[in-house]
Amino acid sequence: MTTHEQAKNKKCSQHFYFADLIDCGRTVRNLNVDNRPLQSSSYLALEDLAINILDPIKEQFKLVKLTYGFASHNLVKLIPRAIAPKIDQHSSFELNSKGNLICDRGGAAVDLFVPGLDSLKLADWISANIPFDRLYYYGSDKSIHVSYTNAGKRLKYLMASNDRTGRLMPRKVRNFSEEAPK
Repeated sequence: MTTHEQAKNKKCSQHFYFADLIDCGRTVRNLNVDNRPLQSSSYLALEDLAINILDPIKEQFKLVKLTYGFASHNLVKLIPRAIAPKIDQHSSFELNSKGNLICDRGGAAVDLFVPGLDSLKLADWISANIPFDRLYYYGSDKSIHVSYTNAGKRLKYLMASNDRTGRLMPRKVRNFSEEAPK
């Protein structure tokens, strides 16, 4: 077994394994992409994410479905649209082909939902109970995006369609329940 396989099959928190974050997502599964972190600091960031974000959500709601986790340079190249690797923290501390950080915010991110729970309620619970960095709400029946760094900024964004282009654009909010469309 390779060092990567050993690390991937290791627990990164009370309830999660590194593989849960590395192997989640449709593209990774469908294309069998080598999505392993190459930087040891990425493993540490994924561990922090699991301990500080995922474990508390799992303990509160019991069932958590991860839809998009870690994104290596190999994976980012295969997803041409609908992601923003320079800012979304899914690439953690990984480097691009020029040797620069893909995302200079640090930390790590995951997209998730809780089956049977309105994502607005999940976003509000996270806002009130977890020291996140950035939290993006896409809609009541969509996954939310949450990131973690040690210096979390607790920034909340509502993803709304731009009337002109139809593209989803982030709008900073104070409170999801008060500002999300009903």
